[in-house]
Amino acid sequence: MTPQRVVVALPAALLLLLLLLCGGGADAFLPAFKPGSPVSRFCRTASSKRLCTRMVGGAASLHDATANSIQATLELAEKLRAMSGAVISAAAAGLPADSKESIVKTCDESFEDAVDDLRLSLEALKAKDNGTLMTRLSAALQSDCGDALDDFGVGYPLKTTIKLYARYLDNTLAVVTQQ
Repeated sequence: MTPQRVVVALPAALLLLLLLLCGGGADAFLPAFKPGSPVSRFCRTASSKRLCTRMVGGAASLHDATANSIQATLELAEKLRAMSGAVISAAAAGLPADSKESIVKTCDESFEDAVDDLRLSLEALKAKDNGTLMTRLSAALQSDCGDALDDFGVGYPLKTTIKLYARYLDNTLAVVTQQ
């Protein structure tokens, strides 16, 4: 027997929040990339070179570019964490209370872990501990939230924002690994 999909209309306030935070894509979080602007030398291997260039800002050194890209990713992760509880709770509204609580708890923990890993990666950068830096950035990619939603047949209401977060993190890893 296949699990049923639970479709829930999000309350207008949550939908507005999602549109404000997700609707602008990367533009909602970073200064505009001016047409004709060169791509940063720190973003040569990034999959989203223009986004990466905006993330690193006007950094003059690899250290500063890395710090700027981690900070941009951290800011997005914090916004994702702040909005996830209400959005996921609304998406799982048709489930029994214990199932809903389990999903919300799993997602909250996943997003909190991502924020913690990004903060610790900034500390590792300051300490010039590249091993810990890479470990923490890699760990920030891990999340059990999608699996928890899938297990209960709930659509993933933050899919667009999660994809944007993955692009940010991918760009950050590209900056960190520059030679």
